[in-house]
Amino acid sequence: MKQINLSILVLILFVGHLSAQRDRSNKQKTEFIKKYNPYLAAKNEFPDCKIFCGLSQSKQLVSKPGKSSNFVWDGELSAWNHKTNNDYTYDAESRLAEIIQHNPVSGVNTLRNVIEYTNGIYTLEKFQTWVTDTWIDSLILHNPIDQFGNHTAYIIEERTNGIMDTIIGNRFTNTYIGNNQLSEVITENWNNAWEIITKDTYSYDIAGNQVSNIMQEYSGDNWINSLKFQWFFNPGEIGFNEFKLEQWQEDWVVVNHSYAIEWYDYDNDIISHFIDRQLNGAVWEDFYQETVVFGANGSFVSSSDTLNASGWETVGKETKIFDTLGNFTNDIWDEKIDGIWNTVYENADILTYNTVDITERIKQHTDPSGTDLINFEKYTYSNFQHFNSVPENIKENDINYFSIYNDILKITFQTSKNRKCSMYDIQGRLVIKTISTDNSVEINCMTLQSGVFILKIENESGSVYTHKFVNVK
Repeated sequence: MKQINLSILVLILFVGHLSAQRDRSNKQKTEFIKKYNPYLAAKNEFPDCKIFCGLSQSKQLVSKPGKSSNFVWDGELSAWNHKTNNDYTYDAESRLAEIIQHNPVSGVNTLRNVIEYTNGIYTLEKFQTWVTDTWIDSLILHNPIDQFGNHTAYIIEERTNGIMDTIIGNRFTNTYIGNNQLSEVITENWNNAWEIITKDTYSYDIAGNQVSNIMQEYSGDNWINSLKFQWFFNPGEIGFNEFKLEQWQEDWVVVNHSYAIEWYDYDNDIISHFIDRQLNGAVWEDFYQETVVFGANGSFVSSSDTLNASGWETVGKETKIFDTLGNFTNDIWDEKIDGIWNTVYENADILTYNTVDITERIKQHTDPSGTDLINFEKYTYSNFQHFNSVPENIKENDINYFSIYNDILKITFQTSKNRKCSMYDIQGRLVIKTISTDNSVEINCMTLQSGVFILKIENESGSVYTHKFVNVK
């Protein structure tokens, strides 16, 4: 099973219960992605790549290519077919700002992808084609945000018969309560005009954790209850320990699945274990479980178990492997069929390095018979740019431990020297700053939204220690 974080878990539950209107919208989006895959290919060629994506390790530079060439494997000729050349431009924050695609033979421009950010958040993307020596917009993705950084729309415009027209659109009206928490979101869908389709209402506990989300559908000028999502927390613990879904049928009825969260692995930003329970009459019964065990460099084995008369039986297993620099090399999925383990598929990346630069990536996957790895795509990289040199870290044994209780993150140190402690969100914005005055520091995380944050600790000599912190509400 793939890595599961909180948002993916909720998304899985949403999919089976969306309205027909949303189904049509999703089908449109799928067709759009298929149609414009050539534009998106360059953005998807760095899967799970820490160096290219900027998740640098200690004493390393973030390496990003200025140029690449894309090749597709011709199985009949047993040779690589040169498909495109690409040029990359990055902004001052090392974010991808532009991709230009060229014909590998003539060198003529073919496609361009321009990306814009607002306050560090991706908000606009243009896909352009080269026509009579100029770039013409073919497709535009709009993702505007409000003052709190939440998206207010998702709109796709496409050029048809020389005119840009909306082909897919969702618009969101956000209402907030204290601490900038969302209390209500009304969603409209574009169908030659804006149509109201759903309303989501959120509630929180006194610690600021989101504990429920009620979805209603708009029908005949009335709001009709549809789904209720509930999260349950144990006092003093990080993250929810149970998740339930209810469906409206004249009254709320519990859907026959409940997710019991056993524990989290915050360093890897995923749920490490959960149990899927089914409702049998009035009794919840264990039905299915996922367990993730981590190894070196972020590698992990995720096991899928079903419960039978003799106990838990592992029926599926995903093994994902990263090299010593933390970059993806293999993804293997095995299933037990009639008591025998079989490899269903394997995806592999063969990486060639120049120090920390990945100069070549050969992508392979299992053939239709599921027995051999075969080539299907290759990228070569050059003109590297390096960002964000990481200072010498504070020695890890200088930090005794991290603990959190009632939204207070406490860090204790071996010595009583002053240290600057700063918390940044995933867009790099400073959200909390404080200074330790003895051998400990406390950081109040109550006002933080859910998400990934980077804790930066700097001592008097300028040495830096960074730690990824996941806030779940």
